[in-house]
Amino acid sequence: MAIVTTLMSCDTHEKVKLSNGSFIDAINGTMIKYRDYDEICVQRSQGKWYICEDGETKDTVLVRASGTVIHRVGRIRNY
Repeated sequence: MAIVTTLMSCDTHEKVKLSNGSFIDAINGTMIKYRDYDEICVQRSQGKWYICEDGETKDTVLVRASGTVIHRVGRIRNY
């Protein structure tokens, strides 16, 4: 049972500081291990922040039929 739980919870959370100075907790489903101060793109979709997997690298707002997607650039802050 523990192995199944471990395999299903591969996503990790990263603390990210956005350019406006605010901190967010973003889900990292990319399997990339980021270091402190690495610059990354995050996206907000359906009420949660995620590290971008769609190639986006700048601040944008996309309006789609499935909902608005907000992209922001920030830096990893692991304390």
